[in-house]
This record gives sequence, structure tokens and C-alpha cells, in this order.
Amino acid sequence: MKHFPAIIIGILLSCTGCEKENKGILINPQDSLFFNGIFVTAAYYGQVTLLIDNGSYEFNTTLPNGRGAGKLIVGENKIEFKDTLFLPILPVYGYAFVPRGTYYYVFDGNTLEIQKYMHGGKIMYRLFLDTPEL
Repeated sequence: MKHFPAIIIGILLSCTGCEKENKGILINPQDSLFFNGIFVTAAYYGQVTLLIDNGSYEFNTTLPNGRGAGKLIVGENKIEFKDTLFLPILPVYGYAFVPRGTYYYVFDGNTLEIQKYMHGGKIMYRLFLDTPEL
């Protein structure tokens, strides 16, 4: 029992390191990819779509004003959404659910997980690659 605090610290350090490792496939922002999925926070849940095409993205949620679009910058384990979509009325609901800024990501070729800590909580997107029907 006297080693319990050391075990807890080890678990926390290993979980923090998980966000900085990319054990998946690097996303090429120049590709055309379409994803369907969900976002999850401590208090909210919703459906989302993400289109990546030629260095740009379009993002939609099921919440009001839950839309974003702009340029996409992808690194080894981070993805940055530079929103260039201008809404004439500031969103009252949904702004926090549209990705803006830098997030950690892991992509296995089928599932894309994006996450970020903000406002004292975590927001996570789990997206599934949608292949076009022929």
C-alpha cells in the first residue's frame, strides 16, 4: 500500500504521454477524406461530419451554429483547424464543439480520434472514414 502513490503517478504520466505519441497513420491534408462520427464532452454529445480536401476542411455538428470551415495543418500527432468561416452572429451554442486551434489526433486508416483539453474539460471526436459508393 505504501507504493500506491507511485503507481498512481506512473499511470497519470503514461496517460499524458499517450496524447503525444502517434501510433497511427499520418493524415495527408491534400487527400479527399469524408468522416462521420460523434463528439463527446462531460456534458454534451452530438453527431459530426468532417470533410478534408486539398488542404481545407468543412465541419458540421448537430448543434445550432455548429459549423466550421477553413485551412488544415497536419503534423505527426497534431492537427490544426484554422477556421476561416465567418458567422455574422456569434454562436451562442455550438462554438466549442467545432474544432478551432490545435488538437491531438490518432488515425488508423479507418477511425480518426481528435481530442483537446479546454475550459477545464476534454472534448473528443471519434470519426469514421466514409468510403464513397461506386
